[in-house]
Amino acid sequence: MLDKHGRLKSDKAARLLAAYPGPVTLKASRTGWIMIVLAVASTALCILAGVTKMAASAFEMGFWALAAGGASALCFGGTLQLDRNGFQVTLLTRKQYLWTEVCDFRSTSGVKFNVVRPRLREFGGLASSNDGLGDNFGLKAEELADLMESWQSAALDDQADERPPAPAASE
Repeated sequence: MLDKHGRLKSDKAARLLAAYPGPVTLKASRTGWIMIVLAVASTALCILAGVTKMAASAFEMGFWALAAGGASALCFGGTLQLDRNGFQVTLLTRKQYLWTEVCDFRSTSGVKFNVVRPRLREFGGLASSNDGLGDNFGLKAEELADLMESWQSAALDDQADERPPAPAASE
């Protein structure tokens, strides 16, 4: 959350922003994903104990084993990397965004944002969509949304400063 002077209130988020232009890598929160692994494993054990038909049990156990494996991978491999050009989110998949292609970071049940990709309009594709980070990476959702917004502002300000001046109109 920002204070009345436009600075980040969270010390952790402020320290991360001080590392601009980065790159800075945040790790996924393990607590939530460990809880998911435990929930999936306990559900699988309940199914195994309650099902007498081996065919159904084997199929269900296979499904829950895959779910537990996916949640375990998130536990140990999820990252968010910020740099001056954009950010990359790696959970089960890797998604990369440029700062010029995203806007409106907000905290809901996590951090959501809008993606606008002008180059897709040329090909008749969807030019904007909603997306989310999928984890809070050790911060509160509101702190992470503010960090993302502040990092983006710094990056876009730097990019504007680096652009060469427009050529003078000749008469």
